[in-house]
Amino acid sequence: YAIKSKPDLIIHAGDLFDSVRPNNRAITFTIDQLIRISEANIPFVVIAGNHEHPKLKETGHIFSIFDHINHIYPIYHAKYERLSFKINNKRITVHAIPQCELKTRFDEELKKLESDSSADYNIFVSHGAVTGIKEFSMNEFNELIIPKKILEKDFDYIALGHYHRFTKL
Repeated sequence: YAIKSKPDLIIHAGDLFDSVRPNNRAITFTIDQLIRISEANIPFVVIAGNHEHPKLKETGHIFSIFDHINHIYPIYHAKYERLSFKINNKRITVHAIPQCELKTRFDEELKKLESDSSADYNIFVSHGAVTGIKEFSMNEFNELIIPKKILEKDFDYIALGHYHRFTKL
């Protein structure tokens, strides 16, 4: 569908894989599809979710296999990262905070979050539950909590991937 419709940008908000060590079939299928997206010159931003984030740094991150694919932007280093794109003469800034090993680290990265006043559009993407909204806590291992006040910041779009389905907040 992405190849046919040629979107300006694709954002995946985490849990691309179901585990830290996906099987070979899942890895091969994913790489094949990302190469198709890359060859179509469609930027693809993907952040790490809790399912594929390793519990030990020594394990290494499965997303490292995407590092050298053009137009694919894997965010998995457990820190706040900004990406800027020029699309249709508009500047789009993607603010990404992937899964972190520790809640304290995630909270520190959230404090750095600030929209880019020079961008035409600011998009925030992360992977976590939202404070105070009961149906948004799944009580999973290493589930990270995003304070509701973050949703009040000046972003044009917020993508949260922990729930695996569209939900309007």
